[in-house]
Amino acid sequence: MHSPKQSSMKLKFFTSLFLLLMVFGFTAFAQGNEKTISPEFALNLPIGAASNGVGIGFGFNAQAQFPVQKSNFSVLARSGLNLFTGKSYNYGYGTFSTGTSLDIPLLIGGRYYIADGFHSDLELGVLLGISGGTTTAFDFAPSVGYSVSGFDPFVRLSTSFSTGGSFFSFGARYQFRLK
Repeated sequence: MHSPKQSSMKLKFFTSLFLLLMVFGFTAFAQGNEKTISPEFALNLPIGAASNGVGIGFGFNAQAQFPVQKSNFSVLARSGLNLFTGKSYNYGYGTFSTGTSLDIPLLIGGRYYIADGFHSDLELGVLLGISGGTTTAFDFAPSVGYSVSGFDPFVRLSTSFSTGGSFFSFGARYQFRLK
């Protein structure tokens, strides 16, 4: 378990990194940085405190990307649905089961194209807990991915400093260009 001081330091570090990437994004231009809408599917693996209450999950999201002028930087918006399976615990005198949990991510952020196709994202927002004992919490989600011919596989770490719940997402999206 991380102390509040460690969590605060991590948040400051990643916020500084995000701002630095945003500044560099205005100075260069990368191919493939276009206005898109992208449906995504992800396998979500809970870690830390989250793994105590839920099992493997799935994410069904849509992400919009809006390039900022002629730069390597894009603004992102993402929402959808995360579903996590429940777990059962046998205590000898009975079984306790957690229910399936659902949450709705509402996130905005930025994407920086490091090289053609290769990008790093940082999204901030909330996860709205809607069932299974989930709570609404601030969400911080850095990720990396590689866009090639509209296909965009990615790895994301979604974490909530307030609840200690985190999960890795391994997924893919397909980018549809918008005019």
